[in-house]
Amino acid sequence: NAASRERFTQSQLSSLRGENDFTALRDTLIAWCESGFNLVMTAQRLDIHRNTVVYRLDKIARAAGRDVRRPVVAVPLYLACVIGD
Repeated sequence: NAASRERFTQSQLSSLRGENDFTALRDTLIAWCESGFNLVMTAQRLDIHRNTVVYRLDKIARAAGRDVRRPVVAVPLYLACVIGD
């Protein structure tokens, strides 16, 4: 239901939503997961440099307090991004 989805997205994304570049971070996280956690494919999909992907993943990890390079960590954040749209 809608309330459960909102609680889930809030629990996953609350620390990221405060970032002034949240949209770019969200798009990076979605591309990261949908590209099979591959830096080069993520960069190509977003049409940005690979180092920019690294920077954004590091920023997401700092804000979330979790290592988003690990799929087990990234997937719940990804799901929150997708259902939060």
